[in-house]
Amino acid sequence: MFVFNNLTFSFALMNIAIVTQQIMGNYGGTLQNFALQTVLRRLGHNPITIDYRNSSPLWFWICQSLKTILLYIFPDKRRSFTPYRNVFPRKSCIMNFVNKYIKLTDKQYLSYKKSVIRDYKIDAVIVGSDQVWRPLYNQGCLYDTYLSFLKEERILKLSYAASFGVDNWEYSIKQTKKCSKLVKSFKAVSVRESSGVSFCKKYLGVNAVEVLDPTLLLSCDDYYSVCADIPIKKNRYVCSYVLDMDEKKKNVIQNFANRYNCELVLFSAHSSLKYTVEEWLALFRDATYVITDSFHGTVFSIIFHKEFYSLVNVRRGASRFVSLLSKFGLESRLVNQIPEYSETIDWNFVDERKKVWVDESLKFLSNALKQK
Repeated sequence: MFVFNNLTFSFALMNIAIVTQQIMGNYGGTLQNFALQTVLRRLGHNPITIDYRNSSPLWFWICQSLKTILLYIFPDKRRSFTPYRNVFPRKSCIMNFVNKYIKLTDKQYLSYKKSVIRDYKIDAVIVGSDQVWRPLYNQGCLYDTYLSFLKEERILKLSYAASFGVDNWEYSIKQTKKCSKLVKSFKAVSVRESSGVSFCKKYLGVNAVEVLDPTLLLSCDDYYSVCADIPIKKNRYVCSYVLDMDEKKKNVIQNFANRYNCELVLFSAHSSLKYTVEEWLALFRDATYVITDSFHGTVFSIIFHKEFYSLVNVRRGASRFVSLLSKFGLESRLVNQIPEYSETIDWNFVDERKKVWVDESLKFLSNALKQK
């Protein structure tokens, strides 16, 4: 029996494998992985994330090429050369956090394999969170995010806060048909956006439950403890975490900072990331205001109770923001242009709404894991 968030849960401990986006230069993707593992541990389970990399490192390509050359002397075993796909090295500012807080499989998988179930004595597999079900971000492994590599395995399968990312159906007819068949082997399906509930019903033929992104299942104190060693910035500043910056956005954000007599701290992610995960959290923790076009930038503005604006980012999926903010009555914070004036956020109201969603999300997860 376990008590978490003032709720009591009772079930047997399980070894749980997590299938999610591969670890790259993505703060939000890293933190949602951390949060889901943390929640599962508090519920008494033993989670591990499958360390998947969707491209081959140079040594692997060289070995494959040498094998192709050697096989050429056997006419019935000749094959084409495998094209080289480079893997970008993982940055230490992300991996230091991962190595400290996230349990990964000892082996890096260049393709998902069912052997992981036996190697780690896995009892259940959870798909999610983040945009694991968006074809654009999962080229070459979309079917694996529906656990195609485990289709013969009798094992508990479920999704937690999986996201399609956008409000239009991006799957081909073939992808829809195959994914629809695969997802029906899941014992429980949950998604992160309300549009995802509709997609699951209309295109995949399954009922889904809308839940919170796992980062929102933890408290601000959980994140304060992670970045506790980062000195507090006492000066007033606008924390501007923008993934797709242009001159127009930069001018709008600079004008906002000038209006409120604040320093401007601009930063991004992926190839431009320069802060550790702990430093990234601390930038939100200490900010006077936040302006972002990032989903998880918006999430951590809410967690840390910051006055914020989310800039519409259609290319990366605007429906995610609408669904997130509507849960807390914060729809007015999603803008194309920053308004001259807006009322301060009623955080008591937001926290009341958040508690309801956290309770329901945890109940979904605990009930789904009881189905073993």
